[in-house]
Amino acid sequence: MKIFYLLSIIFLFSVCGTAFVNAQEQKDNLSKYFESIEQFNRVADRRSETLIFKLLQFNAPYRGVYYETSLSNNGKIYAARVTPFAIQNSRRANLSKSQINEIKGKLSNLFSQNITQSAQPQDEQLYSALVFNDNQKFSRYNFIGQIPNELQEIIDFLKVEFEKSEKQEYEAFLEQGKLLKEKYGNWQEKTGLLHTNSAGFGKLENNNAVLLYLSGLRQPIKDNRPPEIPIYYSLVFYPEGRISGGAVGRGGRSDNPISSSGIKWALPKKGNESNETEKEFLITYDAINGTITIKKSIYQLTEGWT
Repeated sequence: MKIFYLLSIIFLFSVCGTAFVNAQEQKDNLSKYFESIEQFNRVADRRSETLIFKLLQFNAPYRGVYYETSLSNNGKIYAARVTPFAIQNSRRANLSKSQINEIKGKLSNLFSQNITQSAQPQDEQLYSALVFNDNQKFSRYNFIGQIPNELQEIIDFLKVEFEKSEKQEYEAFLEQGKLLKEKYGNWQEKTGLLHTNSAGFGKLENNNAVLLYLSGLRQPIKDNRPPEIPIYYSLVFYPEGRISGGAVGRGGRSDNPISSSGIKWALPKKGNESNETEKEFLITYDAINGTITIKKSIYQLTEGWT
C-alpha cells in the first residue's frame, strides 16, 4: 500500500512537472518571439495605403515594448505604448488638411537630404524606425540616439495637438454632464433604479448566434460589494458574416440613463466589392423608465422572463 501510494505521488509529480515545464517552455518561446528584433521589424514594415508616416521607438536592447506615433491621410494622429499583450496610454487627435500638408512637406524636405542612418540598434541607445509615404513609395529610415531636429519638431507639434484634443474632450465631457443633469436631474439617487454596470456578448457554438447581456446595480448602493443584477439577456441570430465588434454600453458615460449595447457584423464581399458591408444590432436601455428599445419598438422590462 505504501509502495502504491509512493508510486502514485511519483507519477503525479511526473505528470504535473512535465506540464509545468511545457507551459514554461511555451511562455519562454512566446517571450523570445515578441522580444526579437525580427518581430519589431515586421511591425515596422507593416504599412497601409492610408499611412503617411509612423515612428516606432524603443530603448535598446529590444524587449518587446515600443512607442508608436503615426499620421494617416485622413488627418488622424495616434500615439501609444505597445507591449506584447496590451496597448497603453493611447492618444488620438485630428489634423487639418493644411497641417497634414505642412508635415508631409517637412518630411519630404528632410529625406531629400543625405541623412545619417544606422541599421542595427545599440545597447543603452534610443532606436527609431520611421516609415514615410511620399505619395510615390514607402521608405524606411532608422536612427540611433537623437532623431533629426526636423522630425523631433513634428513629434513635439503632435504632442501639443494631443493635449489640445484631450482638453477639448474633457471640456465637452463636463458640458454634456451639465446638460444631462438639467435634463434628468438626480436620477441616480432614485430608489429601485438599475444603474448599468457591465455589458457584453458571448458567441455561441452556432456560428451565427450570440448572447447579449446587460447587468446593473440596484440604487441606492449600500454595500461595498453589491450584487450585480441582470437587466436583460438577448439571444441574437444574425445572417452570414463574422462578428466585427460590439457597441459600447452606458452610452459612453455613467451619468447617462440612456445606454446602448449590441453587436456589429461584417457581410462577406460580393463580386468586385472592395470593402465589407457592416451591419449593426443595438439595444437601448432606459434606466429611468425601465424599458429597452430595439429599432422603433419599446418594451417594458419586468422581473423574470418575459
